[in-house]
Amino acid sequence: MSKRGIWLDLHRNSGKSGVLGFLIALITSPGFCAVLLYRMSCATRRWGPVGKVLSILIWRANISAFGCHLSPTSRCGEGLLLPHPVGIVIGQGVLIGDNAEIYQNVTFGTADFSKGEYPKIESDVKVFPGAVIVGKVTVGRRAVIGANSYVAKDVPAGMVVAGSPAKVIRPVG
Repeated sequence: MSKRGIWLDLHRNSGKSGVLGFLIALITSPGFCAVLLYRMSCATRRWGPVGKVLSILIWRANISAFGCHLSPTSRCGEGLLLPHPVGIVIGQGVLIGDNAEIYQNVTFGTADFSKGEYPKIESDVKVFPGAVIVGKVTVGRRAVIGANSYVAKDVPAGMVVAGSPAKVIRPVG
């Protein structure tokens, strides 16, 4: 958990900076709090057996407090923005780049647990409410996933996709 990463998360989720901004965001920004708990869960996981137990407790607290399942075995880049964190599921093994924007009721996970194939979301991607991204899928840089889309195939960089199954609609404009 880098200090720079926490400050980027703070600014992206609340528009604030500094210690006072941090304290205000703890009270007013559930998205920032969910990301902070995720970062803490990832950090404590490296502390051996006791850290793994603590990591699970923090992960469960995130689910209970914000309805946000951010697996500590996933990797999310800096500047993760969760405007409305309720219902977000980011499963184990998922990779998310920097400055991703993820709205409520979004799911990233595997279509088949036995294969262990998880999505890779590159930097600057925006995922709108209700989207589901499953399997060994790569979502390219600056792509936009439309609301309630089901993505099971790669998404080219800089494209808008929507539908179930998702289809390329147009370039990001």
